[in-house]
Amino acid sequence: MISTKSRYGVQAVVDVARNGLSHPVSIRAIADRQRLPEAYLEQLVGPLRKAGILRSVRGNQGGYVMARAAERVTALDIVTALEGPLRIASCACGGRDPDCLEHSLWRRLETAMAGALAEVTVADLVHQSVPQPAYRI
Repeated sequence: MISTKSRYGVQAVVDVARNGLSHPVSIRAIADRQRLPEAYLEQLVGPLRKAGILRSVRGNQGGYVMARAAERVTALDIVTALEGPLRIASCACGGRDPDCLEHSLWRRLETAMAGALAEVTVADLVHQSVPQPAYRI
């Protein structure tokens, strides 16, 4: 399950990509438009800045802008910036047994999920044109 941290992070980055072309976007503006808790968003922008997804602009009219083009930021970039590496579940072997069926299943699911998230850019989300996955589990 994708956490609220990732869901809100994606919403915030898409909002900045849509609205931050001519001027920086404030956390308050994102919170108001997306109906998200402002205090929670403030916790998310640090990791997004650190990952090179958002850039802060200081000053009276400051806020956030995209650090990279929306076409170069994927949903996977946002999720891993906020959550770390994708981990669906751990198995009884702890990943030490290459023949563990459970381990193989969870890794396949993680690979599929990462692939789907990597195929979707912020630009796709801005234009609401999410590509359909080209792979099968």
